[in-house]
Amino acid sequence: MGDANQDLRAAFARLQQARAATRIARADLFPTLSAGASATRSKTSVNSPTYVPGRNPNYNNFDLEADLSYEFDVWGRVRNAATSAKASQQASAADLAALDLSIHAEWRSTISRSAPRTRSKCCSTKPWRTTPCPCG
Repeated sequence: MGDANQDLRAAFARLQQARAATRIARADLFPTLSAGASATRSKTSVNSPTYVPGRNPNYNNFDLEADLSYEFDVWGRVRNAATSAKASQQASAADLAALDLSIHAEWRSTISRSAPRTRSKCCSTKPWRTTPCPCG
């Protein structure tokens, strides 16, 4: 069962990775906005040729910048990449579900072989029952 836990962890990690790839691919469908700000304080040397006597040599500089970009998906490259990433995510989820089902089936099979089945009184008194007994 130790290997099964490692397999489940690995499959779950692959699913998480596929989900992240899907989010990254989908992000390209939307505009990108970036912004920045900076502030500097400087002092002009009194020995500088640009120094003006009588003027304060200290000055501040404040900068704000923004950038907005968007890629028009004329040929469908971005949309197809997002669709492909989503399909990969769904495949990873199906792999995880199949592995989980396989492990549970193996576990149930092991339990069934190791524990002897006993029939309760209700089943032994009803030989006409065609469906599995709900009591065991």
